[in-house]
Amino acid sequence: MTGGAHRLLAADAAGVTFNPGAAFTANTGFIGNAFGTAPAGSVVFSSGSTYTHVSGSSPFGNNPPAGAVAVFQAGSLFNIRNVSGYQSGGRTYANLTVDLQPPGPLTGNGTANFQFQTLTVNPGNSFTHNGTGPSRVTITGEIVESSSNNINLLSGSGGIMFAQVGAQAIAGSGTGSVFISSAATVQSGTTLALSRTLSFSGAGSLTVLGSLQINDSGIINATPTYPATAASSTTRRTRSSSATSGTPARTSGSVCRATSRSRRTAPR
Repeated sequence: MTGGAHRLLAADAAGVTFNPGAAFTANTGFIGNAFGTAPAGSVVFSSGSTYTHVSGSSPFGNNPPAGAVAVFQAGSLFNIRNVSGYQSGGRTYANLTVDLQPPGPLTGNGTANFQFQTLTVNPGNSFTHNGTGPSRVTITGEIVESSSNNINLLSGSGGIMFAQVGAQAIAGSGTGSVFISSAATVQSGTTLALSRTLSFSGAGSLTVLGSLQINDSGIINATPTYPATAASSTTRRTRSSSATSGTPARTSGSVCRATSRSRRTAPR
């Protein structure tokens, strides 16, 4: 949709569904909410579909706590190129790519929960979420830092959850860091695999219920906490061999790096 206040409206839940490969763009000059402001859940982006936001207001409709008109199912993509109408608190994204034109900062806030699958920050951009109240940030995919600017995550009292089952990477070709400013937890069943710098500021901390893996180029600027109920062992894998010791699974010092030939895994 380009220019003016066009609308694609559905009267019922899932009345409009974008199937795999389908795409919708709120393009230059577009005004308002593409899918209206009600009813909640009337427009669905299924896995493999894409919404690109160049202009206009939020596809979710009214501000939270109003229900989201557009629902982004796991595997769909929200590609944001303009800060107008961006909402984070109270919203659930699948894959979220920050590709502002021109590049710049994308900042969101709110007292309600914020959830996303894979967050990709393209070159020249930065990303900040400032949660307050009881809000939680839940990450069910990867963080891909492709910018020299930072990613900053602050939740409310609900904390930050790394919750992808299996390996969950913090990676990317950029030189920026990922900053955690709240209590973060690696859930049981999750292996947080670092290939970028993970830093902590303010009240930021990391509790590992699953596993922490530090790969080449990975740095963690803090000492994680491993609850007494977690297995206390450290596994080191190299190209030719692996060894396991019964020492507590902690980083030694404030900065932990992997060598070019090995990676360190701290399992439950």
